[in-house]
Amino acid sequence: MMSAEQIVAAHTTQLTRLHDMNAKALATAEKIDELNMQVSRQTVDEHVGNFHELHGTKDVRELVKLNQGTHATHGGKGCQLGVASEFGI
Repeated sequence: MMSAEQIVAAHTTQLTRLHDMNAKALATAEKIDELNMQVSRQTVDEHVGNFHELHGTKDVRELVKLNQGTHATHGGKGCQLGVASEFGI
């Protein structure tokens, strides 16, 4: 049978290991969060740049041309205005 000191030592060891595992899990979660924030910042910056570029157009033809370029650079996932055929572009 285990003595009181052995039980206390076993529990202390288990608590120390649990604390270490929790610390590693928290550090991993913080790294993932930082990576997500970096990707979010890059995405927002890219979209703000695209907005300013599209907002600075002078006419519909230039806007459609820029929008088609944006559409191509996003692998077909960009927005389309749908006005190119109306203006014969």
